[in-house]
Amino acid sequence: MSDRPPMLNLNEIALDDFGHGEKFAARLGRVGGTLGMQKIGCGLVVLEPGKRAWPFHGHYAQEEAFVILEGQGVIRYGDGEHRVTSGDVVFTPPGPDRAHQIVNDSDHPLKYLALSSMDSPDICYYPDSNKTGAFHVTDGGFVGFMTRDGELADYWEGED
Repeated sequence: MSDRPPMLNLNEIALDDFGHGEKFAARLGRVGGTLGMQKIGCGLVVLEPGKRAWPFHGHYAQEEAFVILEGQGVIRYGDGEHRVTSGDVVFTPPGPDRAHQIVNDSDHPLKYLALSSMDSPDICYYPDSNKTGAFHVTDGGFVGFMTRDGELADYWEGED
């Protein structure tokens, strides 16, 4: 057995491009999976100015926390917007009226850790596009569906 715990340096994580259209663009790094985490999700997110990674959404099962490492921006939370800056830790509990989204409204990159409780399956709601989705995380990704007013919908529909 090794005396060294599973660890990595955030500055050495490979980043993959993720996004959709003009507003949604991020570089994502796998932290939790790389370290072998199974009950805690952890990813590195880098947003360029004017970008966001995911649509405004809330969870009915998962808890999430965001640790702002560098830069500044805004977190949309419920009906409001709140400034975030390096050193801030934001917790978003599950439940109605707790939708959230981090937006880089600055002129410099915004880097943060996104942590989650990995509760699966989860049901998410998307207030901006009036959608609801159910998702189950698997080793190969996820399975799920998206609906709007009872009709199946595409994940990115209504987000542009």
